[in-house]
Amino acid sequence: LYGLGDVANVTTLVNNGAVILQPSTTLNVAPSDLVTDVASGASYQIYGTFNAGAASAFITLNSIEGELILGNGQTTNITPGSGTLNISGTFFIIDGSTVSVTGNMVNSGVLSNQYTGGNTLNISGGLTNSGTVFVLGGGSGSSANMSTLNNSGLFDTSGGSTTKITGDVFNSGQLSTGYASYGGNTLNIGGTLTNNNTFELYGLGDVANVTTLVNNG
Repeated sequence: LYGLGDVANVTTLVNNGAVILQPSTTLNVAPSDLVTDVASGASYQIYGTFNAGAASAFITLNSIEGELILGNGQTTNITPGSGTLNISGTFFIIDGSTVSVTGNMVNSGVLSNQYTGGNTLNISGGLTNSGTVFVLGGGSGSSANMSTLNNSGLFDTSGGSTTKITGDVFNSGQLSTGYASYGGNTLNIGGTLTNNNTFELYGLGDVANVTTLVNNG
């Protein structure tokens, strides 16, 4: 949907290709037609509004094997039906958008909030990452908030961004700030950081506030 104010009303949507909603467009599906899985080979690029009845079509999203992009300043709340949102594909939160996940997240793909900055990712539970996570703002900063982090991949906070982890962090991969771009980043860890591999601050003016550090790397 490209045109300003365009609306499509669809009872049931089966997407094995690309669904693209440009700004100020709306796709409505039936309340029962929630998207619980973004399948491999499928892409959802949502800059407009995608609703299943009165709710976001992604409100019970469980897994992403394909591509999901949420942009244009929208707010999306996700409560996975399984309790955990699993990502093995790509999930981008861009252009001043906010995603709040009630539950846990497991990422083995690419998870990033990026481009123009001002993006927010909230996870009520913990994040387990074996893939790539960028908390990335285009100089204006983005933010990520979660209770715990278990990282065996790459987790980087860049572009004047802030990551807050209220509990413990276990790192056996690369945990860094300023690796992707720009300095002025902040990493706050309210519990214990156990580092078994690489923990590095790259960016000019980067700050890490850690309650307790156990370093084996």
